[in-house]
Amino acid sequence: MRTTYSLTSLIGVMAISMVFMFQEHTLLNLATLGLLISLIVVMTIISTRFIFPTALSGILLFGFLLTGWSLFFQTAPPQTDLIVQHILFTLFVVCSWLFFSQTRSLVQRNSDLENKVNYLKKYEPVTKLLTNSEFESRVELMLTGMRRRNESGYLIHIVPKQQTYTHAALKKSLGQIILDSIRNHFDFLTQNQDGSFSIFLQNTNEVGLNTVLERISTNRIEVITSKEPPYSTYTHEMKEYNLKISSDYLYMQRKEA
Repeated sequence: MRTTYSLTSLIGVMAISMVFMFQEHTLLNLATLGLLISLIVVMTIISTRFIFPTALSGILLFGFLLTGWSLFFQTAPPQTDLIVQHILFTLFVVCSWLFFSQTRSLVQRNSDLENKVNYLKKYEPVTKLLTNSEFESRVELMLTGMRRRNESGYLIHIVPKQQTYTHAALKKSLGQIILDSIRNHFDFLTQNQDGSFSIFLQNTNEVGLNTVLERISTNRIEVITSKEPPYSTYTHEMKEYNLKISSDYLYMQRKEA
């Protein structure tokens, strides 16, 4: 809200400056208008860090032009008119610099917020795990590359059991345990609608699969001290390079278990 008021005030000052700037002296008005339009066009195009030097250069250039006109041309307007014109010109250009700087800052801030929102949409707010749609999108993208490179990968389902822990607490604990056990930015994890977890291991073999499962088991014991693991594990090598086929296979395994 404060930024809106600030921008509105700047536009108001610029409008008032324009009204008083173009009163008499047609030639002076044309010179002023030409330089103002050139400055605004340049400030619109250039990077934010160059806007102030451009505005300052324009103010100095206009001052030199008015000084030269006053000294070398008898048809020049009175010096008081030139001084007032330069003050109004300077006020307009400074307000233009502030306007462009604040506008670009506001646009950048909105862009950063939009990027942050888009980033947060990829993760569940409570568990911080990938959403199902983001998980599927990333896995499909990785599978395309893996097929081309003839790499192997695994899909794992970990299904929590109803035991001494409440189901909600168990799922939350398991999610963090699994997250700590897989490779960051390399393997992917999501929580399915039925409360189970899907883990995608890319570019790994059976040895790598067993390493991850052992790591999950070790980390689980540190948090959940029950003798038997409070979950069931189902694995499938993704030879088809198709997430849906692998998921359907694991769901069938779970039904038969």
